[in-house]
Amino acid sequence: VEPQKPSRETVSSSDIPLGVQDIKLIGGTIRDYIAGENEDKSDPCTLRATPLECGARNSTCCANEVEVPQNVLGSTSKEDRPNVGFLGSVLSSFMTRFNRKSRYRIANLHQPRTKAMDKRNEGWEAALATGNCATLHIRRGDNIDRCANGNTQFCSMNLTLSDYMKKATPMLEQLDDAKHVFVMTDDPEVVADDKLEPWQEKGYYLEVVSGYNQYSQQTYDDWDPFIESVHTGKACRALVGHYISTVSKLLFESICARYSECPIHDMMEHVDDDD
Repeated sequence: VEPQKPSRETVSSSDIPLGVQDIKLIGGTIRDYIAGENEDKSDPCTLRATPLECGARNSTCCANEVEVPQNVLGSTSKEDRPNVGFLGSVLSSFMTRFNRKSRYRIANLHQPRTKAMDKRNEGWEAALATGNCATLHIRRGDNIDRCANGNTQFCSMNLTLSDYMKKATPMLEQLDDAKHVFVMTDDPEVVADDKLEPWQEKGYYLEVVSGYNQYSQQTYDDWDPFIESVHTGKACRALVGHYISTVSKLLFESICARYSECPIHDMMEHVDDDD
């Protein structure tokens, strides 16, 4: 069966995510396709970067016109930060947004978690609202098996919680001495109690999404840890992930799009240099 071009209604709906194949089938700019023949073709926008405004024109920018600051470890002045293109981040967030069914599922999973977090009175609500927190994406799982089987490119993912926290702590210091750390991982062993305790004793608040649901009687389905993790992980303005992981890259782009500023980050490209 030949793949079908998505309808204009599908493309414009915030409830239906688009895949790469969908974008290829559309062929032209997304905005022109949604508008059809009635659109002013003199407008060059593919995606608009709301709510940013472009200079004297005083209109909403096209995403490909905009550069946003890249927050850098050690740089506290916005004037000293490099600027990076915004289009990739906006397009990535647009294509991977959750549909209505996924958002409903996230709400069911996340409500008991947020109630438990609020009950502990650790300041999580303010941390997530301001972005003064760090997301750690610790990808291990089958990639560690690949390393053990001789595929050495994946051996750089054989890292511990401490390896990630050592990267995150100076980032948190730059974010007003923040202490909140959101950990998403596919390996519950890496966030076992004995791994968390040394950092908790230092005053850090670690919230974990891994392979089981610790706040509800609902059993996680295969995708549940992923959707709940991404929902929360993009709230933080610091990120430690891994350069091999597509999810780490997705989180980076989502944070850029959310804050119109890219996060302080480390993708473990130089982890071997630290030894």
